[in-house]
Amino acid sequence: MDMDSFSLKYDYPTTGNKKMDQEIKMEIDDDIEAFLQEMLFQEGNIYRLEISYDKKEWKQNLSYILFKTLDLGGAHPSTTIETINFQGERRVYIEDFLSLEKLKEVSQYVRGILLKRKGAIPEMIEAGTTAEYTNFRNFYWTKEGIVFLFEAYQVAPYSAGIVEVTVPYSLLGLTES
Repeated sequence: MDMDSFSLKYDYPTTGNKKMDQEIKMEIDDDIEAFLQEMLFQEGNIYRLEISYDKKEWKQNLSYILFKTLDLGGAHPSTTIETINFQGERRVYIEDFLSLEKLKEVSQYVRGILLKRKGAIPEMIEAGTTAEYTNFRNFYWTKEGIVFLFEAYQVAPYSAGIVEVTVPYSLLGLTES
């Protein structure tokens, strides 16, 4: 591998809790390893992976939104997101507190919000908001409700960037977490 053929930049968020920090580090290390494996077979271009994060806190809930920007020399880089969520010291996923039946309601609500936005593309919204846990895996908590994040191309074109929709706790059947 030609070390000048790629750029790698990343930060590890730290919570001060060894177990939580290790979980976060493992997620980022997996992305780095996958990138480096991919680079073993590439030549000629300069490829780039950057991983940054944003921290969100609400009461006992802590979320890190990882922004993963991958540039393979195309028209524009690809940015994906992944949230790592904790309630207290326990890592949680959307399926830990949202039943499939409730997810169907959330799906309909989010779809309705997105369809009202200027420039909405119904086909993208329909596909990106089907009631599947993978479509709603990225989220964080706020005072108003749970904010779901959708990557570029999931519910809108690349130019829209990351799309966020807040779902009130009352719709989720949850108390303000």
